[in-house]
Amino acid sequence: MWARALRHGCRSLVQFEILPKPPQERASDNPWPQWPKVYRLDYGQEEAKALFGRDPRRYAVMSRRFIGDDLGHLSGIQTAEIEWVNGENGRLGPREIAGTQKDWPAQMILLALGFLGPETDGLCQSLGC
Repeated sequence: MWARALRHGCRSLVQFEILPKPPQERASDNPWPQWPKVYRLDYGQEEAKALFGRDPRRYAVMSRRFIGDDLGHLSGIQTAEIEWVNGENGRLGPREIAGTQKDWPAQMILLALGFLGPETDGLCQSLGC
């Protein structure tokens, strides 16, 4: 996605990442043989960095809402910075940092969400998946 957008002449490119920026080196809570959770750039992000002068990712950022113009067309996205805190149930979760809301102009927004596996209800359940 990155490389294609750049090669087609996009003027700017930003990726919001809800997680914090990974460390430069493997952390003590990430021992071998676990996959090393370290900072790295893929080839498309390297191209964006070469073109725009910085890593295109913004870390610990949550998308809040899409922004539209008077005709209902997309004109931007509102974000907020977050921190990861333990909730009442003891599980880590994102908490918005007050006063960090920002509106970003946009002509196109692509959503890339993680894959957790197949659905376990509905049609899949009736088929026995």
